[in-house]
Amino acid sequence: MTHKDIYTKFMIEYDKANVTSSYPSLTEYEVATVLDKAYNALIAQKVTGNNVRRASFESDIKSIADINALVTNKDINIDGTIKCPADNSKAAILPEDLLYFLQGQLKITLNTDTPYTSYVGPVNPADDVTSRVLPIKLVNHEIAKSFFSTAYNMPWIKEPVCYIENGNMYVVYDPLCSPRLTGGNEINVTYIKKPNTFVKDLTTPKKYANGFASYFDFSEGESADVNDTLPTTYTVSEDDYKFECNSTMAEELISLAVTFALENVESSRLNAKLNTRGLEA
Repeated sequence: MTHKDIYTKFMIEYDKANVTSSYPSLTEYEVATVLDKAYNALIAQKVTGNNVRRASFESDIKSIADINALVTNKDINIDGTIKCPADNSKAAILPEDLLYFLQGQLKITLNTDTPYTSYVGPVNPADDVTSRVLPIKLVNHEIAKSFFSTAYNMPWIKEPVCYIENGNMYVVYDPLCSPRLTGGNEINVTYIKKPNTFVKDLTTPKKYANGFASYFDFSEGESADVNDTLPTTYTVSEDDYKFECNSTMAEELISLAVTFALENVESSRLNAKLNTRGLEA
């Protein structure tokens, strides 16, 4: 499904699809703004469980299917230039498209300097595996403070913990058994990414012989004259016009967006729309 399909369905539910009604007309930018607001609110409902079904993220098959397309993972590097609050902590810059953090793993190399030479028995294939992952648990600042190595605290940390601050991820590990990092891509984070927005930057569109770009439609067309002095790159691409989630999410998004659009209209439709939300999902 594309953003243009969602725009068409929104106008149908808003009673503005090729008809004249008493509800105020909306420009494409206004519709895109309302859809973005509803999209972010809907994702937050799915993650936190603040919805009619009281189902949080991955609590059942529907909640898994709703926003699984937005779940991704990426390897990030530890940044030594970031100041850490304790000696047993490291920091890394989180991906720019991160919306909600889910989990993380610290990539380590096992210490094989002193192998168990006295072991007699079948060969274990796992003995040759030196690169492992160490799960990281997300906690708040107050709990993370209890894991800092200080003058009066020497903690034993079986499972490293982390907290998020100013776009950075701080990992706190055991001070006496520091993990040996693999060197490069030390942390793997799984998160819910920011979706494709309906409002797009169209201030510097690429000049095509017969192409165009709007908030809900995109046509690349043929390349323009190479001697043209106008910008030569789009700030948006065809992939930016795709709706990542499934059709059920699209219908819920449209319904919520119509509710937001009707907030400024003195109409009984608003109350009726809010009352029918309990029938969805």
